[in-house]
Amino acid sequence: MRLERAGHRIGFGVVLRSDGRILTSLSAVGSGNYVKARFADDHVLGVKVVETDRTWDLALLAPEAGFWTEGVRASSLDAAAEGVRLRRFGGHGKDVSELAVSVKARQVLLGRDGANLEDALVLGSSVADDELGSPICDEAGDVVALVGQACDPGTRQDCRMSAFGIPVSAIKQFLHAAPPREPLPAAWLGFRGVPGHSGSVGGVRVIAVDAGGPAEQAGLRAPMGKGGDESADLVVAVNDTPVATPDELRDTINRIALSGAGRSAAAPPADAKAADAKAVDAKPSEPTVRLLVYGAGKFRELNLPLRSPVTLPAAP
Repeated sequence: MRLERAGHRIGFGVVLRSDGRILTSLSAVGSGNYVKARFADDHVLGVKVVETDRTWDLALLAPEAGFWTEGVRASSLDAAAEGVRLRRFGGHGKDVSELAVSVKARQVLLGRDGANLEDALVLGSSVADDELGSPICDEAGDVVALVGQACDPGTRQDCRMSAFGIPVSAIKQFLHAAPPREPLPAAWLGFRGVPGHSGSVGGVRVIAVDAGGPAEQAGLRAPMGKGGDESADLVVAVNDTPVATPDELRDTINRIALSGAGRSAAAPPADAKAADAKAVDAKPSEPTVRLLVYGAGKFRELNLPLRSPVTLPAAP
């Protein structure tokens, strides 16, 4: 699967079997902000970084509104053995292809922060920056390594970053130390935020809105133009419950979704026709929540349906 930021590919990743989280190169995701995963069926989900390892250039990502159920497993083959046929993903932009790749040797490389990388795999060909995070697979499709970055072994007294293969042994150690997967949220509204304030009004500042999601359809505003963060909406309360952090917002939404306390879409609130209220069309059986939002100097209410996280690939 591809990792994107603002619609442009920044790298690849691989979905872990029976887990749904995504393993990739830390160099590919950088700050980890505004990263989305595009899966094989072209579904796109926002992701967040849940664990990193600077030494081995690894990052573990968790999709925020669903997960892909089909993952990969580790190979038992020696990637550096003679005659082993390997491949990785590459290509330009949206074009993705499988490319043959060879491992020249196992070698101790210099990683970040002066760390020695034992048994690192030296690759026989160059890899573009937007191809980092690609799995290196054997003929059965099992993973023998992941493409990351370390200091080029050909440089001295300097560190020019170049691609190498992160061995399965290092990947397993990283995953063993990573936190367990958190349960998927009970509902999805289609936006992400951070704690924020507008004068004396506090809440969750919207930093990104998923295209086509309930939040975008309801008119929730993300940062735009020269206004920066101040042009974005501030979510102050959910069903009259104040929220000041993304965790409080998530927990409140989950409680409402699990308790069935959301309004039925078939019975909109009495004030739904008010000038400052906006509702998104929802299925008759779909519960909704009411957000109190502050933006452009005034309060308004938005009624959003509670959408369940998606499980991918979708059934035919």
